[in-house]
Order: sequence, then C-alpha cells, then structure tokens
Amino acid sequence: MPDNYLDRLPERLRKVGAHEEGEIEILTPAPGEAGFGVLYEDKYILLLRDKVRFPEGSIGGYLRILNQSDLKGRSGSVIVPVVGDSMVFIRTFRHAIREWSWELPRGFHEEGLSEEQNARKELQEELGGEVIEIARIGEINANTGLLAGTIGVYRALIREGSLPGVPEDRHESIRGWELVDESRISRFLSEKKVVCGITLAALFLYLDLNEPEKRK
Repeated sequence: MPDNYLDRLPERLRKVGAHEEGEIEILTPAPGEAGFGVLYEDKYILLLRDKVRFPEGSIGGYLRILNQSDLKGRSGSVIVPVVGDSMVFIRTFRHAIREWSWELPRGFHEEGLSEEQNARKELQEELGGEVIEIARIGEINANTGLLAGTIGVYRALIREGSLPGVPEDRHESIRGWELVDESRISRFLSEKKVVCGITLAALFLYLDLNEPEKRK
C-alpha cells in the first residue's frame, strides 16, 4: 500500500479542498496516526476514512466508499431496456435491505471492458434479449454523501419478442421481469413500491430525454 493512499485515487477524488471556502478539506495524517486511510478492502470495494477539517475549523474523519473500478474512473452501468413503448424492470433480491426490489438492470464495471461493453454484459446477464441499439444518455452519483463513483446510464432498444424467461438457478437472485408501458410508469412505481435510487434517477433521465420527442 502506498504511503499516501490518496495516490491510488483518480485525480478528481484526490481534491484536497479548502475549509475557508466552505469545503471539507482533506488533511494529511501525522506519521503513525491511526484510524485514517484504507479501513477495509476486497475485490469489490475500498472503504476510506479521510482526516478532514470541516468549514468551521474542527478536525475529524469522514468515510468514503469506492468500487475498485472507481480507481480507473469507471464505477458501473445502469440500463433502461426499451421494448416498443415499454420499459423492462427486473425483480431482484437485495441483500443490503433484505427485500425483493423492482429495478433496472445494473452492475459494477468489469475490468477490460469499455463502458458500452459493460452495459451490454450486465443487460445480457440480468435480462437477455436482442439489443438493436444501445446508447449512453447520462450519468448519476448514487449517494454523494458516501459513494464516490459515477454510474453511466444507458438506453437499450430491445427487439420485440426476443426477451427470454428468467432461469430460477441464476447466481444473481433475479426472479422475473415485467414490461411496463410508459403510460403506466407512475402507477407501476407506486404499486410495486420502487425505491431503488439508481433506478429512479436513471428512469428520470430517460423520460426527460424522451419528453421533447413527444412534443413534436
């Protein structure tokens, strides 16, 4: 591990900041000062605790979580699958909340893939179907108070009739999908209690992008 853990991060995540300007300023821990730097690391995430000075001058610690792929500037992908005038949502079990959740397909970035290739891979693993066209439509930060990564948002046009059934023996806990006509989106979100922030943000970007087309 480098003496300065910040050296591992992309430039934008190494910004020190200035507390005098209202920012949370990153400080350099004293030699041997414990409790700062990398607190935990595995093949998926990096948990950091920065030593910081807050705007009013007090000193403390602040946590950040990075995906390992964030170190190379790519966090992951979320995909809005579109079939005709409908979007496809999958039902997946999320360990963190211990509940089934209706979401858009998404996942971490896999090393060696471009962002578009990664989006296609996630889509095939979690849903399937014949992709006619895929395009990046924006990006989101899922939790700016804790997570450092930026997620690419993609729209994927899927050929009608090409969606397969979802096997019951997948490693990922996915149990089915549902085609939702755009006119039913609000009702679907309410009835299914869709609470995934990444899904809701990606959906907003997609609908906002399409709204000018509807006005023509």
